[in-house]
Amino acid sequence: MRSSTLKLCFCIAAIVGLGLPVLVIAQGPQKDPTNQPGPNDSLSVRYARAFVSLTQLEWQRALDTNKRVPGTYSTESIAALHRSVAFAQALLDQSLAKSEGQKDPKATIMAFTEARAKAAEADYQRAVEFSNRSQFASDKTELERLRLIAEITKLRVEQSKTLDTNSPAAVLQWEVDQLREDVLLLSQQVARLAIRQ
Repeated sequence: MRSSTLKLCFCIAAIVGLGLPVLVIAQGPQKDPTNQPGPNDSLSVRYARAFVSLTQLEWQRALDTNKRVPGTYSTESIAALHRSVAFAQALLDQSLAKSEGQKDPKATIMAFTEARAKAAEADYQRAVEFSNRSQFASDKTELERLRLIAEITKLRVEQSKTLDTNSPAAVLQWEVDQLREDVLLLSQQVARLAIRQ
């Protein structure tokens, strides 16, 4: 069960991502003091730390492979792995905030939703630029899909601003809604990949 959850989180992270600069991506993972185990870490924090370590390892493996055999992993694949690391780090930050008894997780939630909105907008703008530059224009339906994803993520930011983080039920519902959206996007991505084969 935990293995399939980890794979699902990794897939969601790779698809949804947090969109970070390519220069940082090429450097590889840096040692993060928040990923050092503490003596009283809860199970969720230990799990999040392991997830960060796994995503960093996958990213580093891709970078090392590209050093030995350039071009094995595309720039976009490296970027997706880097976004997975950032996503895993956000999950760790959220788990640490919960375990340290942070009363209001709003800052973490806002950072997470704003990063997703920026990444979605960047994906849409990149597709528009490619469509304008290339003789092989992007499918109008795909451009509209990316525009709508960017719009939905912006609405999630607005929704997060009004979230009552003093209510555990409201925060849990927000997390469930977020997961539901991620699973829907993931299932759509899997369906598109299945069609290509």
